[in-house]
Amino acid sequence: MTEVEFCGTSMTPIIRPPAPLVCCTQRPPPRGDIVLFQDDELLLAHRFVGWRGSGHEARMLLRGDNRRHLDPPLPAHACLGVVVEVRRKGKRLDCTRPIVRAGFRLIATSGGMTAPKCEGKRPFGVIARCGAKLHRLVCYMMHGLLLITSWRRETQQE
Repeated sequence: MTEVEFCGTSMTPIIRPPAPLVCCTQRPPPRGDIVLFQDDELLLAHRFVGWRGSGHEARMLLRGDNRRHLDPPLPAHACLGVVVEVRRKGKRLDCTRPIVRAGFRLIATSGGMTAPKCEGKRPFGVIARCGAKLHRLVCYMMHGLLLITSWRRETQQE
């Protein structure tokens, strides 16, 4: 397990800076999990939404919850770890709990509504904008649900 400090805004509202993230080097990540990866000199955390290709050609599809589009596909070896815990203001979110994983999968699935379905073709502008708004709404609703059900005080034992 490794702890890193997350400073970006690409994963709001689930992760708000500054937030310590606890990570493990589990591979491959389940769909919806938050993964760490290196982009140039930055250490980033985005949601894993699926694979493109197979075998040695497989690329990870990632997206920040606060982003409109998918990141460029990354090779599987670019994944440095999977976030298993988020800490904020004396509370922690255990990302391995089944209810949290289910919420994360829902967020990952809602993001597919804004991504092009066919290579080289873009969705109609109105559909993409509605999909982006729906994705943001799902993110905020899931965050609210997780605040109620899953954020625990750091001293509280399960």
